Amino acid sequence: MKFSVLALPLAALLPVVGALPAAATAPTARDCLESLNQHVAFGNRGMLTLDLKHRTLKVRAHDIEGGQCGDAWVSIAISRYDGSSVRNVNAVPEPGQAYVVASHPMGWADTGRWRVRQLAVTMNGQTVVKSYTLTDSPSTALVRRAAVLAGTVVPNDSTGFTASGTLKAYNSVGGLSPLPAGRQIWIEVRPRSDTSAPYKMVGETVTDSRGHWNFSTTKEFWKYDVRAVFDQPMETISPAYKWLGLVL
Repeated sequence: MKFSVLALPLAALLPVVGALPAAATAPTARDCLESLNQHVAFGNRGMLTLDLKHRTLKVRAHDIEGGQCGDAWVSIAISRYDGSSVRNVNAVPEPGQAYVVASHPMGWADTGRWRVRQLAVTMNGQTVVKSYTLTDSPSTALVRRAAVLAGTVVPNDSTGFTASGTLKAYNSVGGLSPLPAGRQIWIEVRPRSDTSAPYKMVGETVTDSRGHWNFSTTKEFWKYDVRAVFDQPMETISPAYKWLGLVL
């Protein structure tokens, strides 16, 4: 008598001790959108950022669940506070981070408050969109015009020096106008050409109604590098500096 042998898979020969884990499913466009939607904000991880060099207002969205967005295409739209001037740009991954960043160009005429208005994801042929109303926008940013600090430093009649200049801001037609009087200017020095030494404040002054500022000290001008410091009137930008060339 011949016997036939039925080949069974290994799993069928082992005692069942519990359900086997389900096969992992690939993330969908909806998974990516829901992950990103948990953290969408202007700037770096919730902090507002205006890139002065490239004049862009950045919006970052975080793949908070991790690994949900893979090769997804993501775009982020913003608008002015009242809903006008809607702008939509593609976001790009931030190297080494689970973030995508949408960089919106900003010009001198783009002052005012902006809102995040839309997050869109295209993945595996599917596009899903999350729109935000004017009241439920996850993040807002205020853009103000950058100021321009000009100045020189010259020796005065004694052994000291006088630093003076103007502080103005771009106006609504693209020209420069004085900021309101009373803007503080700090004067800092360090040992001449010693780039490893920190700057130290030696005094302060304020601008007048024309934007002019002036400061004198008895410090020997030839011993120091001098810079003027002011609070940049652009929200979330740290204090800005203007290095003043020494006149020998």
